[in-house]
Amino acid sequence: NELIDEIKNNLNKNALILLKTALISMDNMSYVLDFLDVLKANYDAFVFEDATKEYNGSVQSIAIEGTLPEGLSVSYSEGLKDVGSKTITATFTNTNENYNTPDAIDATLTITAKALDVNMFDAISQYPETGSEIRPVPSAKFNGVSLVKDVDFEVVSYSNNVSVGQASVTVKGIGNFSSEVTLTFTITVSDLDKVRE
Repeated sequence: NELIDEIKNNLNKNALILLKTALISMDNMSYVLDFLDVLKANYDAFVFEDATKEYNGSVQSIAIEGTLPEGLSVSYSEGLKDVGSKTITATFTNTNENYNTPDAIDATLTITAKALDVNMFDAISQYPETGSEIRPVPSAKFNGVSLVKDVDFEVVSYSNNVSVGQASVTVKGIGNFSSEVTLTFTITVSDLDKVRE
């Protein structure tokens, strides 16, 4: 039916019309009854895309971009805290009779390592000379949480750490952290040497 086809082709995207045809037969005569019934609209005016975020010590996720119509809400599967990748699922709940409930959709969240920074580390105390290597273990915090040696960072090397003067220690980020930083500390004259002087 050309009229029906024309109506279908001119439907508003948010007010689709379903044309139903009822065929009535009586005494070998057929009558076609065409009537209109409002069909719910599909809502797709939002964006849910893969994302890459830097480790920040908290659980992170991906959120829908765009404004959902009244009555349509979204919830997300559990996010990701540590370095790695995870599929995040957005699931919709709908109480708006004008819209179909969208299917659940997925996006991939990737967490990348946070680069170590010298400002994360506490100043290393002075140490008196002992005649042997002095090997202090640095302490650090990120967003208020203490970093753990051999979990968050490892000691790579020490330098000039025997005699009086400025020594250094180099640490490397591991796990949720990356990059290397070099920290300095001071070796002072021992109390015994001071007495001898």
